[in-house]
Amino acid sequence: MLHPQLAASAADGGQIWLGITSLILGIICTLILFDDKPMDKDTTIGFVMFAAVAIVSGSVAIKNHFAGRKMAIAGIVLSSIALLAMIGLRT
Repeated sequence: MLHPQLAASAADGGQIWLGITSLILGIICTLILFDDKPMDKDTTIGFVMFAAVAIVSGSVAIKNHFAGRKMAIAGIVLSSIALLAMIGLRT
């Protein structure tokens, strides 16, 4: 059985996957910062790409009023904080 919000968004044609994508990538970006190993070039590029996709997909979900706006906001906040923390660690 689907959660009522998921069922309602699926029935209305809402796209909850943008908010979910933003949240999952924001969590991954935050978890990458807890790794003790130094970041090489490939890890840094992947991190920046994950953060960029999280911010863009979250922004699209918020702008178009798709379902999962709260998840999109959380994903944007997590990925932005992680990106700023990574920039601070690199300098």
